[in-house]
Parts: sequence; structure tokens; C-alpha cells
Amino acid sequence: MYGLEKEPRETEGCLSRKLPSNLQRSSAPWRLHGFQNLLERSQGAQRAKPGHGAHSHSSVKMALSQTDHRLVLALWKKMGSNVGIYTTEALERTFLAFPSTKTYFPHLDLKPGSSQVKAHAQKVADALTLAAHHLDDLPGSLSALSDLHAHELRVDPANFQFFSHCLLVTLARHYPGDFSPEMHASLDKFLGHVTSALVSKDR
Repeated sequence: MYGLEKEPRETEGCLSRKLPSNLQRSSAPWRLHGFQNLLERSQGAQRAKPGHGAHSHSSVKMALSQTDHRLVLALWKKMGSNVGIYTTEALERTFLAFPSTKTYFPHLDLKPGSSQVKAHAQKVADALTLAAHHLDDLPGSLSALSDLHAHELRVDPANFQFFSHCLLVTLARHYPGDFSPEMHASLDKFLGHVTSALVSKDR
């Protein structure tokens, strides 16, 4: 539908494969810091009592370096007008891999190939493109969206990290030659900062 090869098996199993042993070292530069933090936070939330930190957000995050800026902007330039295509695929992956994320879209047709999913994914693409060109002021550039998600939509912050993970999978599939460990690490940090900016007003 969007010029992408449909891969339902890959999509449904995008988190099921184990990493090769040579990529499981703790020193690997491309570790999914944001997604690992999500899992750790989720485990902590299960142990926490209501109202005692179950929804707290980590204030510790690595700053974006000049190398991160360069790599993120280089990939965004290469994607050009196709960012919406990749966010569409990533959103479809998110709905399939994490079904609970569908609860925020009861009014949309969420089937793969849906024009409504594509329209929402384009809004996500526009927000990420805005962020990619304002890396020095993500909280400021995403302030309006942060208000929207925190006070009107009241989206669970974990969903942003679920989507970020699926977007990394999508970009790695479409840009294998560009998706070096350094690129992986920079994109993961970038998406982590975007998530932090979007949930900064969450209560």
C-alpha cells in the first residue's frame, strides 16, 4: 500500500529474536538504552505501590554529541520525503508487537494498510522531523506536543518507547548499509531525548 514490502512474520516477531552472542556484551555501543530502561522501569513499577513512583521518569540521559547531531541529520536527509512511510511501518509494528497501544486509538481503523494509520504516522513523522532539525532545543520545539499528550490525550509514556524501538527496527531494515553501531546509538539517544521531551509535562 505504501510502497513497502509487507512482512507480517517479521513484524510480529520483531522482538522475539535473541541477539547473537557477539552482540550481547555490555560494552556494545549500540545497546538499546531507552528500551532497556523501559523494561527496568516496568519491572520496578510492578513492584511499586500505587502513588509511590510507578510513573516516575529517569532524569539521567546521555547528552547528544556533535557526532549524534551529524548522524541523525544525515539519515533524515537521506530519508527525505519518505519519513512518513517508515513511521507508518513502525506504527503498524507497534500495534502488532504491543497490542495495548491500540487503546489510545479506538476511533481509528488500525488494520495494516489503513489510511487512518498512515495519516497519524505522518503527524509522527512531521514531529520527528521537527525534532531532528532542533536538536539543541527539543523541549522547546516539542512543547505543544508535550502539552497535548500529557493533558489531553494522556498517553502512557511507555508507548513512546515501544514506538521508538519499532522505529529503530524499521530503519535498520530499510537502511542496513547506514545502520552502523554508531548510527544505532545516535538514533537511540535521539529518540530517547524526544521521548523525554514529550513526557516532561506528564503527571
